[in-house]
Order: sequence, then structure tokens, then C-alpha cells
Amino acid sequence: MSEQRILALDISGTATWWALGCKNKLEGYGKYIVTPKDTKGKKLYDFSGFIDELLKEKQPDIILIEKPYLGRNSKVLVSISKFISVVQLKAFELLQLDIQEDWFIDPKRIKRLVKVKKGNSHDENKKNMVVRINNLYGLRLKYKKGKNKQYCDDDISDAIALLTAWWRDDLYDE
Repeated sequence: MSEQRILALDISGTATWWALGCKNKLEGYGKYIVTPKDTKGKKLYDFSGFIDELLKEKQPDIILIEKPYLGRNSKVLVSISKFISVVQLKAFELLQLDIQEDWFIDPKRIKRLVKVKKGNSHDENKKNMVVRINNLYGLRLKYKKGKNKQYCDDDISDAIALLTAWWRDDLYDE
């Protein structure tokens, strides 16, 4: 079994959720929420500081990133790409770690590997992911439709699912 410390990130322009694991064991998770009224430059600067601290503290060997959904508005994709670039820059600067292409994982692949039931709506899909992750890890993450990201854990469950999918996909390759 691999001793590698794996950090999984679900990145957006408003918040980033992370999960850390080693040897197929979840070691921690959390979230970072940007200050909505800040300028784009200030948001990136503050995010850079957060990533700096996270990488120094967690010292990952692999950094997984959920691929952005390509059906999104192009402005959103550009914004997310900037945040991803900060992670890539900091990973190299602090850890001399180049984020590999296969460390970017498609959300559909994640759902398939984690065996999440497809719901009838976006909100039902989010709820199903939270329930699945809670069942797999004995957690008490919560999801309430329309709730602010500070009070909702659906994206933390996505980061944990990303980590879980990596382990499951890795097992298939052995």
C-alpha cells in the first residue's frame, strides 16, 4: 500500500474544499471561502496564502484536482483556471512538485468510482454524494438545498470523493 500523502482539491472561484489521506485512510478535510467583496487580485493573493499554508502543513506527495466542468460559462472556467494555476505554482515553489495531467480527475469518473447514484436534479446529486461519503467514512457532513457554502458540506464531500476515487482507480490498476 502506498505511503504517499494525497491532497484532493475541489476548487472554485468562491471557495476551495480539500481532503487529505494516506494509505487509503482519510486524515482530514476542510474548506477555504474567499471574501466575496474582494477584488479578483486580492482573492487570488489570499488564496495563494491559504494554499501556501496548506501545502507547508500537509506536505502532500500527490495533489489531485477535480477537473472543471467544461459546460460552464467561459468566465467561470477562466476564473477557476487562475486558482488552479496558483496551486500548480505553489506546489512547485514549495514542494518541487509538478501536478501531473492524470491528477486532474473528471467529476463523472469520480461519481462512477465512488458509486454514487444519479439523482433527478443537481441538488439531488449533491445530496446523494454527501450521503455516500457519510456512509463510507462514518461522517456527519450536511447538505441543505440553497444554503450558503459556509453551512453546507456538499463540496467537502466532493473533495473526499475525489480522494476515494483515486484510491479505487489505483486499486484497479494493481
